[in-house]
Amino acid sequence: MVDVGGRVYVEATTVLTCVETGESVFSTASAREPLTRKGMDDSQITGAASSYARKYCLNALFAIDDNKDADSMAAPVITLSDGEINAFIKQINVSVDMDGLKAVYGKAMAACAAVNDLDARAAIVKAKDNHKSTITAAMNDE
Repeated sequence: MVDVGGRVYVEATTVLTCVETGESVFSTASAREPLTRKGMDDSQITGAASSYARKYCLNALFAIDDNKDADSMAAPVITLSDGEINAFIKQINVSVDMDGLKAVYGKAMAACAAVNDLDARAAIVKAKDNHKSTITAAMNDE
C-alpha cells in the first residue's frame, strides 16, 4: 500500500520467472481505495482495491484484454499518446543496468495496463528486448 497525497493506493506486483534461465519479467498495477463505499467496511474496501490491482497486474503481464469488464465496456477507448510511449522508450534506452531497465519497464507496463493499450505495450516490449540485449552484451564485454 502506498500513500499518495493522503490517498491510499494498493499496489500489486507480479513476477514471472523462467526456471531454466532465471530470466524474469514483471508488471505492477495500482488501485486507489475510495474514501468510503456504501455498504462496505474498511477491510472490504481494501480487499476490493487489492483484487482490482492484482487482476490488472496479471492482465498487463500476460497481455489479457478483458472486454467483459464493466469498467472497460462503459469507458471510451483511451490510449497512451505517442509522446508518452516515446518517453517510456527513451527511459528504457538510457537505462544503464538491468535493475534500471526493470524499473522503467514496470512503470511502462502499468501505464499500458491502466488504459489497456496493447499497441503501446508491444512497442515498449520491443524496446525493452532490444535494450536488454545491449545491456547484456555490455555486461559480457566487462
